[in-house]
Amino acid sequence: MKAEDPESKRVWDQSVRELRKGDHYVLVLLDLEPASEYPTRDSLKLVGTGLLIALGFGMAVFVAVKYNIDVERHRKALIVIFVGGFLIATGLLRALYRVAVVWFHRRTNENE
Repeated sequence: MKAEDPESKRVWDQSVRELRKGDHYVLVLLDLEPASEYPTRDSLKLVGTGLLIALGFGMAVFVAVKYNIDVERHRKALIVIFVGGFLIATGLLRALYRVAVVWFHRRTNENE
């Protein structure tokens, strides 16, 4: 903005000075640094991941219909796969692993 239009920069600075006279939450947002250097790329990664997941579900439905796979027959396995995928995707599996390691380590220390 500085190099493009000096008038816009002047108006921007004047607006920020005016906001600083009062207690405004907008100033908190102005002073924040972005979460990363490439916020657009980060958003595109999330969108791409979502599209890949949707494509995977679509392909699973297509294969089930094409090859006449009885989904009811494999219900338990599908639930386990879905819950496991959810745990892996959300990172909860790592937390559960840490809890399990502490739990089993504690039990082995009690036995010694």
